[in-house]
Amino acid sequence: MVFLDPSAPAIEFDSAWWSWGDVVNTWEHLDATLHESGISTGAPIGVVLRNRPECVASILAMLGTGRCVVTLSPLQTDGYLAKELVNLGVSAIVAPKRDWGREGFEAAIGVNGALGLELGTDPGNLVKRVSRVSGAAALSRPGVAIDMLTSGTTGPPKRIPLPYGNLARSIEALVHYGPSGRNIEPQLRTSVSILFAPLSHISGSWGAIESTVGGRRLALLEQFKVDQWLELVRRHRPKFAALPPACIRMILDSGATKEDLDSLKAVRSGTAPLDPRVADEFEDRFGIPVLVVYGATEFAGAVVGWTLSDHVEFRSTKRGSAGRAHPGISVRIVDEGTGAILDPGEIGLLEFRGDQLKGLGSSEWVHTQDLAHIDKDGFVWIQGRNDDVILRGGFKVDAVRVGAIIESHPDVYAAAVVGAADRRLGAVPVAVIERSPGRNITAQELLNWVRQSLAVYEVPTRIIFVDHLPRTATLKVSKMELERLIESSTD
Repeated sequence: MVFLDPSAPAIEFDSAWWSWGDVVNTWEHLDATLHESGISTGAPIGVVLRNRPECVASILAMLGTGRCVVTLSPLQTDGYLAKELVNLGVSAIVAPKRDWGREGFEAAIGVNGALGLELGTDPGNLVKRVSRVSGAAALSRPGVAIDMLTSGTTGPPKRIPLPYGNLARSIEALVHYGPSGRNIEPQLRTSVSILFAPLSHISGSWGAIESTVGGRRLALLEQFKVDQWLELVRRHRPKFAALPPACIRMILDSGATKEDLDSLKAVRSGTAPLDPRVADEFEDRFGIPVLVVYGATEFAGAVVGWTLSDHVEFRSTKRGSAGRAHPGISVRIVDEGTGAILDPGEIGLLEFRGDQLKGLGSSEWVHTQDLAHIDKDGFVWIQGRNDDVILRGGFKVDAVRVGAIIESHPDVYAAAVVGAADRRLGAVPVAVIERSPGRNITAQELLNWVRQSLAVYEVPTRIIFVDHLPRTATLKVSKMELERLIESSTD
């Protein structure tokens, strides 16, 4: 791997820079160490992915040498991570120094039989902590670039194999969002991308890979903190930013000024539904278009989204839409019961097909659990998820819609609705709510208010107030944690 200038800055973390040469140094040391142990192309390599320069370099090293990155989240508990390490089925485990001191970590790798490598904080610094057992190096995942963890919004994280071709086509599709003819061929640039999404999930790893392909510098944050993010924006003056809905809300509440963000030409927002009113508030205050995108882990990125040109033409008439399908992506709506293809405007389950979505040898339509309709202009409108529907005594309750109505009350900062088991009705809706700062609305006052907009069977049977809604590492509201909270609550 050769860059035009190995001394050029590549990754900033904690006010210090790694050069492109430092990245290559780590890449080459990893590759050489794996080869010495007989671990070559196609081998699955588990990597504990903290948002640190050495972890970004590890991702690039695995992909650049044709290996498979098996993502491991450092946010898992010690016990959960150790159990996963035992059963992972990889040729090697690569982890930052910080993780080697976790309870059961090193012992679990020994049981696994994999090679264990400690990543130092200095470029190229590797320590062999566990020797592999004969046979572990023979494992292979040919054609798979990343064995990716989902975000775990509705349950325990699952693993999705992402082929090299799918990932490449997802990166190439980025031109859909920029000016016509935008070049993403590798060349060193002085522009900087700010990345805080976890590298162990698709939004973070995709962002790191895309920035490298584009030759842009990368400013890393371990997590999103408004003051740190704003400081990087003011200093590096990026033209584009990726912000989940929760981060957009936090920036609005932070007191940030238009001058703070005046370098930004657009913001891309995905990972969770964005309230159109929040998008409007952001655009009105800062004068920056918010381009909503829709994707999933198994899609290796976004497949639907707004472009700048669509925003100019359709902002007022398509407000609330997820945008239109990317070039090369086909989209349709099918009846959730019969599978019949539905006409424009009819609500059903969303399905996709395209080269970016092909599994290994698969060319079939990819099913989702998202309810949506497509209008005559090709804009996709997400109506919620099929698994967000609560069946209350034979009546269907749209949990997302009920939550949005509750959230529209000025005393409510954020709300989420999930189903709780009920012996008589099967399930009933329960609302978990963050009050707006300085507000003290009661459960009864809120229930009286929502009854004006909801059918009797849609009204939550309980309201639970919390300081903060539980969220995943990608800042989605965690349905699984909400269900646990409801089960343990006595409100």
